[in-house]
Amino acid sequence: MEEIAAEGAALNHCVGGYAERHAKGKLTILFLRTADKPDVPYYTMEVSTDGRIVQCRGFKNNNANNPKPQKIIDFENDYQTYLDALFGRNDKDQRSKKSA
Repeated sequence: MEEIAAEGAALNHCVGGYAERHAKGKLTILFLRTADKPDVPYYTMEVSTDGRIVQCRGFKNNNANNPKPQKIIDFENDYQTYLDALFGRNDKDQRSKKSA
């Protein structure tokens, strides 16, 4: 739970408030990193227990002058496709809408 709180502090977003729910298995928090800086917080992803990406946020929730890069958008789409296959969903129209 401390690592999730530290992630939120580093990226200046609210993921720290999700730590207890993650610990209880009510959701999954993933830390996304770049290959060249594997120990530096980059993006944080929330995945529901039914395998749907709920949100993926970077520094300050990507507000104002910090838009989400295309490589993260592409990763979200690819990872959701993977999760859909894992959970037996093949129809992209059945996906929940992701937060920006």
